[in-house]
Amino acid sequence: MPRRVIAQIVKFSEQSRPATQLSAMASDKHLTSTLSTEPSDPSETHAQSGLPVAQNSRRTTTGFIVDESRLPGYYPTPPGKKDNSLWVWVHGEAITDHKTSTRRWMCKICYDDPVLSRKPFEKWIREAHPVNYAKRHMASHGYDEAGNKAADNRGKRKHADIRRQFEEQEHTHNQVFDTAGWRDRFIFWVAASGISLRAASSPALFDLLTFGNPKLKPLVPQAHVTVHHIVTNRHRAAKDAVIQSLAHAKSGITISFDHWKANSDILDLLGVVAHYLDREYKSKTGSCSEGCTGLAHR
Repeated sequence: MPRRVIAQIVKFSEQSRPATQLSAMASDKHLTSTLSTEPSDPSETHAQSGLPVAQNSRRTTTGFIVDESRLPGYYPTPPGKKDNSLWVWVHGEAITDHKTSTRRWMCKICYDDPVLSRKPFEKWIREAHPVNYAKRHMASHGYDEAGNKAADNRGKRKHADIRRQFEEQEHTHNQVFDTAGWRDRFIFWVAASGISLRAASSPALFDLLTFGNPKLKPLVPQAHVTVHHIVTNRHRAAKDAVIQSLAHAKSGITISFDHWKANSDILDLLGVVAHYLDREYKSKTGSCSEGCTGLAHR
């Protein structure tokens, strides 16, 4: 081979080597740059992807924070296929029981109330589905089945009650005192309560009944003898009325009776009751006994 051809081959080889090395170095630099580049922000990447956000916070879908200190054992219910568009969800939040994984409806009205929120959870945290549990709870806040809030008339009723009390007080003040009616009720109270005649005429009772009402002073007995006379006179008048009614009975007379002892078996009592139709053919029941009032001189 001629020397000129050999020289040209050697020269071409020397000129090609730096280019090859430069290409290799550039390739290595690109690989290093690709591997050493810092990864992008995961949140930004996830936002750009358009994928749904997982429920991994303490906030519900409405932004309500499930406070662990106030709602221990509960976490926000993840978004699902259940329809939460009913009106009860306007007043509630979707939370889930951590132990049972049961979806719950929490009343926001009770949660925000410092008194109602102290009640047990089962009072204001109900099953989410069916919503009948939530509707029944909202009824306690004045909401009807359709979610309409009933008008609060408590203030109006209060003013009406006060006005009625003033009217009754004015009517009582202007009314003539019913002496006979008061005495009838006093006798019935003595007989029904079973107190002694001395207790029915005690100074303490006199002070109580006549306090601020001087009209009662001449009516309230102050001695047990007075009470005895009042009761026996009323018994005598009632006995005559019973005899007259039985005499004009339009039916047969059926008798029933009861016997008992009182005051540690000291007072022996016998109650006799007659059942019949009076002169107007109305059913009548009357006492016929002598000692069924239960009164005793003590």
